[in-house]
Amino acid sequence: MCNRGKQMIHERLDMNARYANLMLFRLLELFYDSKGKGARFRTCILGKEDIVNHFKDEGLEFSEESWGENRDRCHDFLKQLGIIKDLTLNIKDNEAEIRIQSCIHIPMEEMLKREEVPPYTCIPANLLAYGIETATGKQTEISKIETGKDLCKINMLLFREDEARAG
Repeated sequence: MCNRGKQMIHERLDMNARYANLMLFRLLELFYDSKGKGARFRTCILGKEDIVNHFKDEGLEFSEESWGENRDRCHDFLKQLGIIKDLTLNIKDNEAEIRIQSCIHIPMEEMLKREEVPPYTCIPANLLAYGIETATGKQTEISKIETGKDLCKINMLLFREDEARAG
């Protein structure tokens, strides 16, 4: 990628966070109003391959061997962009627990809650899901999102490929 292309990417990322969250809030609110609970099954790709492909030139690549390595890459990438302060991901059996601290999207989630739209999608968690899927071959599904003042807790289910098709 040429230097001008990289500069344009960085210029877009310097967008005002309040503005970006307000636009994302409105889009997610409208989508939820249109699709109801089905919206969560349509937004699970938001932040997966598109972000990985977009930032591949800046070194964002995922291991096919280790979900832990992918977790660390997501952590470093999201922290470097100023999206999060910290994150943890623990997997036990077929369940994952993600904790994200100081996410730039928390104010948007709080606006959605005030409009009685439950948290149903998480872009950083979707990126982590991509890393899990790449390394384990399992499909993922966010089962629960809890948001607080400075912390989001996301529970994710992992399915073998044949289980995902059967469901």
